Amino acid sequence: MLGREPNLGESAGLRRLYYESHALALADMKSKIDRTENDEPKSLPAPEREVRLREQKARLTGVIITPSTQPSNALVDRCFQQLEDQIIKYIPLHKCASREAELSSTDKERSLVFDSAGHLKVNVKTKECTIAVSSDMQIREAMLRRALAYDQSGLISFEVLNKWVQRLFECMTRPPPPGYAAVSLEQIMAADREIFKLVSDATSSAVAPQIGGLKPVDAVFERFSTASEVMFFLLPLPGKSFVGSNSSRSSDTVPPVKPNFDKRKGKGSGKGNKGGKGANSSLPEDCVAKWNGKPICFSYNRGYCTRAKGGKRCQYGYHVCYKKDCFKPFPHRDCRHSA
Repeated sequence: MLGREPNLGESAGLRRLYYESHALALADMKSKIDRTENDEPKSLPAPEREVRLREQKARLTGVIITPSTQPSNALVDRCFQQLEDQIIKYIPLHKCASREAELSSTDKERSLVFDSAGHLKVNVKTKECTIAVSSDMQIREAMLRRALAYDQSGLISFEVLNKWVQRLFECMTRPPPPGYAAVSLEQIMAADREIFKLVSDATSSAVAPQIGGLKPVDAVFERFSTASEVMFFLLPLPGKSFVGSNSSRSSDTVPPVKPNFDKRKGKGSGKGNKGGKGANSSLPEDCVAKWNGKPICFSYNRGYCTRAKGGKRCQYGYHVCYKKDCFKPFPHRDCRHSA
């Protein structure tokens, strides 16, 4: 290494360096072998965490990082653990807490778990800090902290994730077409989960930053941010008035008929019914307009009128089947005439 024979002090330093690096490599290998899904993410050393945060504040000059916007240590450790495992995983937004919220929650919980050798051990870990994500402001702040945490880990650049968040909220604030509802918070959260799933499948184990600072996940994330599989979740859905206008005629395309009977003659006198034949002009074959000399409700027989029960009378007539010699208290379309 030196190109010459080392002296006594240099030999001692090289031996110490070799011993410590060898011990650290073995410890890292052992932690990866013994690790289970129930274990907490590996914590970053405090000096390295501080150096990365300071470098991030200096690099992202347009972003104000305060204790309320700074990602929690647990969130940063989750992102670094994904780098260790070489796999991208979706982090639920209610787990993207701030450092300020993490400091106010210091509860610890104990649990019994089995290690890789099958031995039972007591696992003590800090209770996970969760936040509320019920409003658009809370969701946006959680996504900002997640972007800062991924940026600190080196997996995904802050600019890429911030651009994705901007696109989500632009879709939500964009005016919808007539008859459609605006994109909801549930839709943008579903799109957020979908893009992380697609990125995880596409990157597989190639997530580590390359020489020169190139992050392979950035290009994949930008490609899927405009993919049809993701944009499908951000399409405006039909509004209530639009659904109601379509569903009102889905069962029958024939509009309801409201016969207007003349009380003096008992014949139809509705508009467009010339010659006094309005009552019988819309009758099906073998059907009659009266029962015992009194009018029958045409809308009830077609399944539209609900103003009275079967056998009773509404303002348009009796609710009985208007098939000749039937007159049962059922609509014509549902009545079993022979039964």
